[in-house]
Amino acid sequence: MKDLTTSATVKKRRKKIIESLNNGFNITLISPRRIGKTGLIKNVFYYLKEQEKDAICIYIDIFATKNIGDFISLFGNAVMDEIMRQKRSLYNKAKNLIAALRPTVSIDALTGSPTFSVTVQPQNYSITLKSTFDYLNSIDRKSVYCD
Repeated sequence: MKDLTTSATVKKRRKKIIESLNNGFNITLISPRRIGKTGLIKNVFYYLKEQEKDAICIYIDIFATKNIGDFISLFGNAVMDEIMRQKRSLYNKAKNLIAALRPTVSIDALTGSPTFSVTVQPQNYSITLKSTFDYLNSIDRKSVYCD
């Protein structure tokens, strides 16, 4: 299996991935563990944000998810975390998304920092997933990238 982490390989693949994303293509990276997929994706996200400051890049690792509820919770949290980092106006557009979720704001006992988490009611799985993708499609951003 070819290593994805060499400098020349990363530059070549990054260029091809960014070009494909800018042309509206979806991309799936498949390879064994520890080959460099995550590093490549984070490298692509870094360059996308350099090119377009308000690009929304969402990274989640679904390896530990056991069911659709775990996935939706993880994905919803990642989307909400990115929204919170973006301008406040994006948060206002997320009201429909939040309606299907159960957001919780708490204080981290170790750091004292606020934390934001989202849980999903089991009967709302399909509604929540649909509203999350509907929200991502509706925001006024040219680019939304998820991994």
